[in-house]
Amino acid sequence: MSQPSEVVRKLVEGVVSKLTEEINAWKENIRLRAEAELYDAARAVIEKYSSAIDELEREAKLEREFKLYNTMIEIERQRLTYVEQFVDRVINALFEKVKQLKGTDKYKEYMRACLNTARYYIGSDELVIKCSESDKQLVEELATELKIKPIIETVPEELYGIKAASVDGKVSLDLTLGSRLSLLREKIKGIAIKAVRG
Repeated sequence: MSQPSEVVRKLVEGVVSKLTEEINAWKENIRLRAEAELYDAARAVIEKYSSAIDELEREAKLEREFKLYNTMIEIERQRLTYVEQFVDRVINALFEKVKQLKGTDKYKEYMRACLNTARYYIGSDELVIKCSESDKQLVEELATELKIKPIIETVPEELYGIKAASVDGKVSLDLTLGSRLSLLREKIKGIAIKAVRG
């Protein structure tokens, strides 16, 4: 027969064992709960900062796109400015070239071509011609040579060409260098744009 102390010992061991199991289960539950809470907290932090990071990335992307757009606009503005400057230089160079030709046979041929063009488009030998004071003698000489009957009006500025009209004023032509180069400006600009694009 078991000793009373043995029975008590076994009872105590049983109670201790049961309490130990409960304590271990409780500890495990606390650990699991703590892990779950930590996981949930970590996930909430990650989600919070993840959306903030996504927002920052979106903002950074928009800023990059905005900077790229601004850079492209600035490059295009500079390119167009360069093209306009190029066209201006070409036109100025052409003016200088014609200015240097004044008084030469080439300039005389140019003025002869202006008078012939005026007669052709106006359809008459009687023309009202406006020219520079410095070109009056040349126009008179060429008109005689071409059998044109001109009414000549002069202006003090250099036209490098003529303005012509029919006697009744119904048809008029601007055959000055400035007018011709204005018509050619877009063509010169097209050539400049191709040159800039390479």
